[in-house]
Amino acid sequence: MDRRGDGSTGHRMKRALVAESSVMRGLLARSLDIATIVASSFAGWWLETGSTGWFEGDFLRAALIGLLLTGICSAHWAVYRSWRGTPLRSELEAVLGAWLLAVLLLVPVLELTGEPDEYGRHWLLYWALFGTAGLAGWRVLMRRAQRYVHTGGRDVRRVVLVTNGGFGLQIIEQLATARWAGFEFVGWFDERDGDDGRISAAAVQRCLGPTERLAGFVEDGNADEVWIALPFRAEARLRSILWSLRHCTADIRLVPDISSFRLLNHSLGEVAGLPVINLSSTPMSGRNRLLKAIEDRTLASACLI
Repeated sequence: MDRRGDGSTGHRMKRALVAESSVMRGLLARSLDIATIVASSFAGWWLETGSTGWFEGDFLRAALIGLLLTGICSAHWAVYRSWRGTPLRSELEAVLGAWLLAVLLLVPVLELTGEPDEYGRHWLLYWALFGTAGLAGWRVLMRRAQRYVHTGGRDVRRVVLVTNGGFGLQIIEQLATARWAGFEFVGWFDERDGDDGRISAAAVQRCLGPTERLAGFVEDGNADEVWIALPFRAEARLRSILWSLRHCTADIRLVPDISSFRLLNHSLGEVAGLPVINLSSTPMSGRNRLLKAIEDRTLASACLI
């Protein structure tokens, strides 16, 4: 019996289940957001009017417009992308930024589509507050549940590392202590020119061989992601590795070692069509600037009301 073939089939089935669960999480997130927005608008309506009935007239139209604007803003802010392994704060910034932007856009839209007084400023404020609490609240609970599931070894993505030691060892240690992130370290492929003594005995046991074996290992379905941790000077080897993986369906990530740089609000960007890494830049740009503007205007509106 070909045990390797049976193992590869099992890995592929497991990978398909993980991919399917990711799709289900995306659908669940959208459904919970819709339910949260509708429920928060109804709660605001109840506090504003004291009525236990359903929306009447223009309130219903305003709720539907707000729901549509939230969907548009969420798509623009990539709210429903995979947040596996990322800080909760980053996800909340995107979600709440999209939500508050939708609320701010709703005000002029209502001015153009009907009588603004009919919608009630208090109702809109209640809606914004309840929506913020609801959208953030269920995500915090979901993260706690995912942390429990991932720590138990379920719903994880298997990662192989390509490194020549040094920084790669830090990645191995980080993955070993961050099981909550949903990644399982399978092993690493050696990109060194001979044994230079930098690799510990424990790490050597997890070595899967030279990088020439990487493509076959991944094609057999033994890994969901390939992380490449090579220095900037190894551009030629990086190109060779990417070429060998051109037929693989696994996700490929480049993990650059920029720990030796002095970083201040670093990020990825594009200038004149060229990809750049901003090692030091002002935080008041892009999404952060928009969030600051939303925060200022929301607080000012609340004070006026």
